[in-house]
Amino acid sequence: MRVKRVSRLALPKGAKPKCELCAEPAEYKCTACLSWFCSVNHFRVAWEGVLHLIYRELNLLQETSNPVGSERERQEQDKMRKQVANAILNTSTSAAQTWVVQGNFKLAVAGALYAARTAEMLFGVDSTEIVPSQILLAEIYLGLQQLHSAEELLNMVYFTACEFGPTNFRIVPSFFNMAEVFKKKEDSVSRNACEALYCKICEIIMASFEHKLCGAAGDQFGQMLESMALCATGLIYAHVQELEKARDYTQKFSIVKAGIGTGYWSGGMCTLRFLCGQYTAGMLGNAFLFAPDFEA
Repeated sequence: MRVKRVSRLALPKGAKPKCELCAEPAEYKCTACLSWFCSVNHFRVAWEGVLHLIYRELNLLQETSNPVGSERERQEQDKMRKQVANAILNTSTSAAQTWVVQGNFKLAVAGALYAARTAEMLFGVDSTEIVPSQILLAEIYLGLQQLHSAEELLNMVYFTACEFGPTNFRIVPSFFNMAEVFKKKEDSVSRNACEALYCKICEIIMASFEHKLCGAAGDQFGQMLESMALCATGLIYAHVQELEKARDYTQKFSIVKAGIGTGYWSGGMCTLRFLCGQYTAGMLGNAFLFAPDFEA
């Protein structure tokens, strides 16, 4: 697929296209859809990152942007527009997450940007539904070492997500990414802020699982939830090199797991839940690593 350069003099009066990746004035238009870019390089990054997967849907979205006909026809067009937008959101998010897993943040950013814009179009800029897309984009900015952009975005996420409440489990990814921003600044004030956020994450995880524990059906299921919380919290403390606390939580986790019995953990959904518990903390920030001298 190629782009063509369009003279700004040939544009309709008042038209000021912006680059999909950097929002700078654009003069290169994709020949497959209506996306604009400031350079051929930015087009190539967007095309390889996600645009080759969604350009048809982008065209459909543009075609249905001005519904005409009877009220029923307009309602049907609006319904189809939402379906297309949801398809763009899902595909863009999936593509960005795939590149993140591969460590290619440069290609991941295009999918995350398209996902964030589509989520805003679907749900509104102040909606809590846009938080997952913003968190994904902030994670990518962290990977690109664009700390200022990540910090600004995570502040927006924080204030939006406060609708859930400051101790809701759904706000944990935002807290974790904010902590990562402070961690990479490497000064004493930022270090203290980082440690405070990590401690807050641990408190939220434990409180969330304790709440679920109250409604757990059966002793073994309750013990399983407790072990998941202990494991996730231990992983976080290990990540921030609070080794004594990490050992403590890991030992507690081992005791609870032993009390449940190995047979209970070996079957289907129980194994899945256990693995989810172990992976909970890791998924929050994409890289929970044990300190070299850590021993369980």
